[in-house]
Amino acid sequence: MQSPFTPLSKSSMAKLESQIRASGILGQSLRGQYLSSLARFESFRGTYLSAAQHRSRLAALGIRLLLVVPVLCFSVGDVRADRIGDLSQRLSRSKSDKARVAAAVSLGRLKDKRALKPLVGALRDKNNAVRAVAASALGGLGDSRALPALRRATLDKDVTVRKRATQAIGVIRKEAGASADSNRYNLKSRKIRNAHYRVTGQESPRMSPRKPDLFVTVRAATDKAPGRVTKKERKARSETMRKLLLAELTNSKRLTTSTSIAEDLKLPYYGVDISITRLQRVVNGPWVELECELRIAISNERGKMISFLTGGAKVQVPKRSFRKQFEPNMRKEALENAVKSVHSDLVRYLLKTSGV
Repeated sequence: MQSPFTPLSKSSMAKLESQIRASGILGQSLRGQYLSSLARFESFRGTYLSAAQHRSRLAALGIRLLLVVPVLCFSVGDVRADRIGDLSQRLSRSKSDKARVAAAVSLGRLKDKRALKPLVGALRDKNNAVRAVAASALGGLGDSRALPALRRATLDKDVTVRKRATQAIGVIRKEAGASADSNRYNLKSRKIRNAHYRVTGQESPRMSPRKPDLFVTVRAATDKAPGRVTKKERKARSETMRKLLLAELTNSKRLTTSTSIAEDLKLPYYGVDISITRLQRVVNGPWVELECELRIAISNERGKMISFLTGGAKVQVPKRSFRKQFEPNMRKEALENAVKSVHSDLVRYLLKTSGV
């Protein structure tokens, strides 16, 4: 007896189809579905059933189709995972800069959360283009877990990487804000719908915002950077730095700069004195760099100094394109990034020290 998996010619397949259409073993609708499934299956397998043996092998064919379909579905699911794994290995191990750039671009287009770890690792790549593409890809991924790495990338030596990292942070924060707005809108819609019904019983309590854990004040801000600078300019720098740090502290959910809130909640107190220790333009190979270094002195409620923190930032411009008129904006950018850097370290230190 001929095997049900023996391949047939195209003419035999045509005869089979004509016999099925002429026979009454299947209804018109089922007959069309069966022929379509049969053609797809036999095209994939490259095997056909003979017309003479069709009736006896119909059940076997149905079994074969049921066995193949789950295998195909499983394989399609694995292809995407294998692709992410291959691209991740290429991104981390390839010696070709172009190959790593292409891998980062492909991972970004997939928009799969599993690409987060390899793309974050690519922010430390030796090639500027790879780091810049990885930053953009993380922005497209929209995962807030990438924010710490992207903030560090805003201090990168390459201006393009810094720009892409800043843009990516903005995209992720915007998406997070849009999600929050959507949630608020849905809540409002539910309240409007519920207004059409009479609800008895006590109204459910509303969620209150998180209370701050610490009270922090900026006691003094000074410019002690070496160099010939007028008193007026030093005073302006100090005031700018003080406002920047206050803005960062105000935006910290776990800290407050409000005296009334601190008194009501009886929060632990910490005082901060911040100073500029270095703000200087230097030439480093093909780059013109503007370096800013800050120092923070932390004291407790009794005025006792308990710790010091230092941090800084660097802004780079290619030497061939640098112009003297760029320097004021470079100083401003370096100061802003330095304040953000020391602010993050300050918050982590205060929360760890206070044990909250």
